[in-house]
Amino acid sequence: LNSQFLQLQAMQSAALVGRDVAIEGDTLRVRDGTGDGGFELGSAAADVKVEILNSAGTTIGTVELEDMAAGRHDFSYAVPDAYKDKPLTFKVTATNGSTDVETMSLQHQRIQAVSAFGDTLAFELANGDRVAYNAVWAFL
Repeated sequence: LNSQFLQLQAMQSAALVGRDVAIEGDTLRVRDGTGDGGFELGSAAADVKVEILNSAGTTIGTVELEDMAAGRHDFSYAVPDAYKDKPLTFKVTATNGSTDVETMSLQHQRIQAVSAFGDTLAFELANGDRVAYNAVWAFL
């Protein structure tokens, strides 16, 4: 019965192929010269700073946001030409006055395929990773 349920879930999830998801991670996805990602805030933040980092860990740009509510948020970044074909990551820091706010980085990826992985449903992503269904924070 469990096997049949998993197969039914996989068939229904096939409709998600081509959709984007947010999963825990810090890889900046770059498409058409624009990078995107997301983050989760544990509580409201007056100031949020997203640092864009090259493969050496050097900051190449920042996105600054203000007055953000607790919860999930997305951001975008115009990637300089020199970095459009290079791997980039991001780091999120947030404060509310002098208090640090808990953050979690969420990378965006496109679902390429759906498969059964053991006893769970898995998504094969455009970056080559495979993640369990329950690792997805949001469908975008």
